[in-house]
Amino acid sequence: MKLEFDDFSRTVYAGLTTQNDLRNLQESIILDKELEILALWRIVPQKLGENIVPSQVSGDERIDILLEALTNASGEGLIGRKRPLRYPGLVRVSRETLTLAITLQASKANLKSRLLKLTENERKTFWGQFSDWTGLEALRDAVVIPKPRAISFYWQTGTSSECKSAAEWATVIKKKLATAKRSHTVTARSKIDLRQRELAFLLDADPFAKFSTCRDTQPSVRARISSPNGGALSVMNASMPFLFCGEGKVKVRDLKCLHDKLPPGAMKKATGLGVKISRIPIVEGSQIFHYLAK
Repeated sequence: MKLEFDDFSRTVYAGLTTQNDLRNLQESIILDKELEILALWRIVPQKLGENIVPSQVSGDERIDILLEALTNASGEGLIGRKRPLRYPGLVRVSRETLTLAITLQASKANLKSRLLKLTENERKTFWGQFSDWTGLEALRDAVVIPKPRAISFYWQTGTSSECKSAAEWATVIKKKLATAKRSHTVTARSKIDLRQRELAFLLDADPFAKFSTCRDTQPSVRARISSPNGGALSVMNASMPFLFCGEGKVKVRDLKCLHDKLPPGAMKKATGLGVKISRIPIVEGSQIFHYLAK
């Protein structure tokens, strides 16, 4: 008799397969005689605006931290669940370990596609059955790359902006003010005075005058990777270690502290269409600024 499986059962099976592939990769790393950790950092979550000091891993703990990164076992509890740890690095492995890493990537890709077919309640049930995992940490991968000639780790920072007329912003602020007044949370109610002052300013302004938000974006770790033949640079997200197989030296430029790249108070360019805005808000505490030019 042929058994029929629903989407949820198939997803659970995909999860079990992924966990098995994780264990295979873990065992291979422990036994890999060709393993060489050229660089590895462990970056804990920080609040936006705080300096981020990458903790470079060295000595006997390097393999433990590498396993933590690749097998999604951060042990950081709720902090790790809300804002995952990052592990930029470069690791040389054997062909066998690299093959297992590629197999794991395929398993995770299948698991991701299965999860998309579930309802929200089914996904919650699924993660409840895999309580050792966190969603993002479980599904992200180490990146398999060809042997590089050089790699440079760095921080990417910036701001995001949104431009509207005074009348349009007034409509937005009215909705936010109404929401804040209905809320019972301290954080939401603390915004009432700010929203009232923003609304008063916008209602008094020329309704067609342009104003823009300007918010800092979360810094991301990036890497510039040059190929062995001196070809074009590749720029990639570097939240997880890069794995490669091959002999020869690789030049590594270390990741610095965030404030070494962007000291506090430094001017940042807004992303998008080259907008220019005043850095003085319309009222104190607001994230809305005068739009100067395009």
